[in-house]
Amino acid sequence: MRLLLVVGLGVVGALLGVAAARASRVLHERYPTAAELLNTGHDRERAERLRLTGCVVATAALFALAGLRWGATARLVPNLWLFVVLVAMSAVDLERSLIPNRLVFPSLVVAIAAVAVASAVDGTLSTLRFAVVGAVTFFVGLLLAHLLNPAGMGLGDVKLALLLGWFVGWAAHGFGNAMFLVLIALLVASLTGSVVGVVLLARRGRGARYPFGPWLALGTVVVLLLTPVAAT
Repeated sequence: MRLLLVVGLGVVGALLGVAAARASRVLHERYPTAAELLNTGHDRERAERLRLTGCVVATAALFALAGLRWGATARLVPNLWLFVVLVAMSAVDLERSLIPNRLVFPSLVVAIAAVAVASAVDGTLSTLRFAVVGAVTFFVGLLLAHLLNPAGMGLGDVKLALLLGWFVGWAAHGFGNAMFLVLIALLVASLTGSVVGVVLLARRGRGARYPFGPWLALGTVVVLLLTPVAAT
């Protein structure tokens, strides 16, 4: 049964990956950059193919991993929702170095409701306290980083931290553990982001755009997939 669930979620994820790619394309078409306006039709088609392929592969893989991790439990659906949002957000941020409010805030509202319902269903309403701690810790940590270095940490990343921290805290076993998991997510994001940053610096020079949102998403996904589910 678990294998069927994983395969089925992989197929659903691939289909939703197409939707995520189309959603991210809306922003590109509505607010084209100067470079995109100069691109030929061939360049635009190539960029769209890369975006579509990346979204489909990423979402399918994340959905399959979610099936392995949570199985057919109440916690599965909210995490699937997060994964779709993170794929769409990463597609936009990688190309625009932008995390749109119209994606973050509605997603946060849906996430809060979905997590509350899932917690009520599986009898773990107490973990909502940890979700709040995770959201506040993640948000304050990135806000301080933004205040210290606005050029290195954008406000979009700070706002995204509320959504990421909500899920990281929800996976925790206590208040201290919620803060610890946030630190782990930030550590993973910083390490992977630093490696990519060095590569970009070597290839494109100091002026290269450096989106950090995808690495924050990666750190969060790693923590969620590896953290044992909190006890009831």
